Amino acid sequence: MAVSVDQSRTWGSPGGGREHVAPPATSPDGVPVTAALPSRAQHARQFALHPTPVAVAQGRQAVRETLRSWEMAAVADTAVLLASELLTNAVKATSATATAARSPERIWLTVQHTGPGVLVEVWDPSSAPAIPLDPGLTDECGRGLLLVVTLSSTWGQRAVGAGKIVWCEITLPSADQRGREP
Repeated sequence: MAVSVDQSRTWGSPGGGREHVAPPATSPDGVPVTAALPSRAQHARQFALHPTPVAVAQGRQAVRETLRSWEMAAVADTAVLLASELLTNAVKATSATATAARSPERIWLTVQHTGPGVLVEVWDPSSAPAIPLDPGLTDECGRGLLLVVTLSSTWGQRAVGAGKIVWCEITLPSADQRGREP
């Protein structure tokens, strides 16, 4: 099943440091210009998505297919769930910042195999920080970042241009941990 996104880029590179991919700049005709890859990434895929609710489903599918192709099933369910939460927040943040004169065309999803795990990043054009909430038992929303905080090995955010990247890393289970799974 193919992922329906505007644009997708794939990279492969062995490496060492700790950086994150920013959304690629676009040329005047709207074609992404290759962004610098983090030196630690072994593989990376980046997807441009329209900031609508369907982007969340497309992003989940993109993450699942990407991790399947990298033979990383051990973290696929968690990565898909966390990407879904980050994308939902990006769609909401993008709609909150859209104006009649300026409607953002894309949000960016990046999936990287970093060696010890998988890094999921989502860029949106809002500069408002992502803040985990403390929802009440009857609240219908506000749990997304709590899932990210709880299920990822680390997470964070950083300003990029007029927007931000919210990211999380999921560590691959060790061989001992994989042997204990049912």
